[in-house]
Amino acid sequence: MDGAHLKGKYKGTILHAMTMDDNNQILPIGYELCPKETTDSWTWFLEKLHECIGDVEGLTMVTDREPTIVVSIQNVFPNAQHGLCAFHLIGNIVHTFGKKSNFVLEAVKSLQNH
Repeated sequence: MDGAHLKGKYKGTILHAMTMDDNNQILPIGYELCPKETTDSWTWFLEKLHECIGDVEGLTMVTDREPTIVVSIQNVFPNAQHGLCAFHLIGNIVHTFGKKSNFVLEAVKSLQNH
């Protein structure tokens, strides 16, 4: 799950949730257009998602480190696991330590192969 900030004629944020099927194909589950990424907007979105999918055993949600998402997941899906997106983590590390920190990407790739 993530939020993307809209630019151009129409402003705001699109919140979206995706899943992967058994063939590792990415499928959209739902989206919301809102003025900005807030705890209230994420909570509303996740409440609607919960109405559709209910409580799913072993549910894992992967997001960036946006605090509003973390709080909303804990409130709406308290039994779900919450993982952090490797792409966003790598971006944060590169932003902080520079491009020479590609070792993180290599570590993530090696873990995916096991």
